[in-house]
Amino acid sequence: MANLSHNLDLTKPEDQKELFAHLASRALQLDQAALQYALSVLTEDWFQLPAGLDICSLKVGSKHSEAVWLTTWVQVIQGVHDFRHHKNFDTQIHRLRIPSHEKLDTALVLLVARRYLQRGFSVVFEPFGEGSTDLLISCQTYRLYIEIKRENPREHRRLLRMQEIGNLVNGGVDVALRDWLQQHELRLEVRISKLFSNPHAQTFVEEICASAMRIAVGVETELGSVSGSKLIVLPKAAEFFYRKGLHAGVVRVEVAGTPVPIFAPASSPIRCTFGLESNLKALGKRIREAGKQLARDLKRDAQASGFVVLECMFGGEEQVVDAIQKRFWSRLPERSWGVTLVSPRNWVIPRSDLSAAQVELLSYAAIDPPTKSSMEDRLA
Repeated sequence: MANLSHNLDLTKPEDQKELFAHLASRALQLDQAALQYALSVLTEDWFQLPAGLDICSLKVGSKHSEAVWLTTWVQVIQGVHDFRHHKNFDTQIHRLRIPSHEKLDTALVLLVARRYLQRGFSVVFEPFGEGSTDLLISCQTYRLYIEIKRENPREHRRLLRMQEIGNLVNGGVDVALRDWLQQHELRLEVRISKLFSNPHAQTFVEEICASAMRIAVGVETELGSVSGSKLIVLPKAAEFFYRKGLHAGVVRVEVAGTPVPIFAPASSPIRCTFGLESNLKALGKRIREAGKQLARDLKRDAQASGFVVLECMFGGEEQVVDAIQKRFWSRLPERSWGVTLVSPRNWVIPRSDLSAAQVELLSYAAIDPPTKSSMEDRLA
């Protein structure tokens, strides 16, 4: 699948043309009118797409940016157009413009709202004004308030520590083995089982370097200096060996001026992978806040029910589901249907007395409705 040939600035008509060709190759649908409308109301960072990557990097602070995948970007841009006449949507546009994490929080709210809109639900943003639940969705049968909480990477201290250790290990191994790996057209991957101190990183690097030069290519080996950690040396173009977890790697540009696909194995001669766990303390705090907000709005509307949508993008999904059921369920109000977990695998954690139709309704918060093209593919 082809990547973008150069950085796109979507304020330029020629770059818009290339974008739509790229989206067609990815079977992603975006209306031309939606892009033009978004250009008139969103900030410049929404319209800069880097070559070789299916992401958009958004400003979330004076010195910080976070990336959203192209699929998410398309849904947000289309959603801005789809909801442009909805009550209170000007507030959502404002939040998508400001350089803070609220921009990404709002993008998640918009994704969830659009999934229900596409399925025929009526959608209201912040039904009781600023400070109320994120959404009210309704159909002939149900009225449901939804409070949505995104997982903030800055709450995930273990994640930040992984990045620090990954940089230390990658840098040390790169200095020692760069020429050797290049000469033999090899690369290596390290699976790191647990965190350790900065001083111990040097011991770990020394073991990696000594082991890499003596083990057989393609044979995984245990590393003793950090118990449970493993190493494998692979041919340069071989597929990634460790796929799940947080990855931190050295990316090499061998020919100046030549585009480099960052996520391709051949571009990453050294890569560390960490197993991921959820920050349960932060999770519990998000559920408590969501439960309180949901309870306030349900008190105002005796005929309604509600539920919570939580994002879980940093691993440990089973751990999160177990914690919600056993530790945090009491933080939800009485008329809550449960929790929908937006994650790589997506989960619904329903109240025990819900019908199959109600459980399916909960699942809509995490799953895009099938498109016409996907339905045709299924029937072919």
